[in-house]
Amino acid sequence: MIEIKTDVMRHPRQRYLEIAAEVLQRNLPSETISISGIDNNEKENLKAARLHDGVIDLREYIIHQIVDRERFGVKDSHKVSTVISDGACVVENGRRINNPYGYSISSSSEATISTRSVERMIPEQIRRFTDLIIAYTIVHETGHLFGLVSSESRRHRTGKHCGNICVMQSTATPEATLDLIAGGMGGDICFCSECVYDLNSRH
Repeated sequence: MIEIKTDVMRHPRQRYLEIAAEVLQRNLPSETISISGIDNNEKENLKAARLHDGVIDLREYIIHQIVDRERFGVKDSHKVSTVISDGACVVENGRRINNPYGYSISSSSEATISTRSVERMIPEQIRRFTDLIIAYTIVHETGHLFGLVSSESRRHRTGKHCGNICVMQSTATPEATLDLIAGGMGGDICFCSECVYDLNSRH
């Protein structure tokens, strides 16, 4: 099961949620995919992960989520990608990275995506494609929850990312993301055939 959760109390259900769900369902037909608002526990976890300057430490949020998963007995097969509208950072080993688009810990089945981080980086001339770029980020982080990219032969030098024309490719800017979608992917977010194979033969 894949849950795409969002802080809907602060922004309405957006088209990017629908696009991401459609892409995931097409590539993972055996999975149940739902879109829902965050619950009270998740709201508390966001509050606990909020730093003094108001941004959310995505890694800290996921750590709180892991504690809750263990407390409530949530299975690893239940993947959760939480989409938040707050600004974000990741603090790891004393180093702070500002405005990450998303963060995931595959072993925890939890990912978090910051729409504000993505939106801040999108130049005016491509703002009309914001939903598509955010949807790419949601699908990308969710792909990590399924263990992508596991194959050394196609793994990119940036870590667990795909070297093929694929949503699991690491793109450095929103412009690069849009170029990949509009160019190599023909306008539709997709996994490469090898990542699709890995997704559906993981059991």
